[in-house]
Amino acid sequence: MANNFKVLSQIAPAANTANTLYTVPANTQTIITSLNVCNQDNVNRTFSVAVVPNGNTLSSKHYIAYQVSINASSYSPLSLGFSLNSNDSIVVVSPNTANVSFGAFGIEITS
Repeated sequence: MANNFKVLSQIAPAANTANTLYTVPANTQTIITSLNVCNQDNVNRTFSVAVVPNGNTLSSKHYIAYQVSINASSYSPLSLGFSLNSNDSIVVVSPNTANVSFGAFGIEITS
């Protein structure tokens, strides 16, 4: 088994849209160590984060953070430490603007 410590994904998604930040590759497990959210706007905004297991469609039960406030020109580090299996996804939403970016960091474990 190989362990790859890495930047898993970084996006600045479109506003008012659920966007897949990261999907675990086939034959891989991933430990998400942190997820950073950066508000690049000059006003307070909100964000949401969901973990969607393989084969599921995004629904309210998947949110681990929902419409969390983030101050203007600031960031919110989320220290998570959870694991995902092949084809599980992290989905993010910034309902107010496209000026909120997300970065996922962790370890991919391949078999």
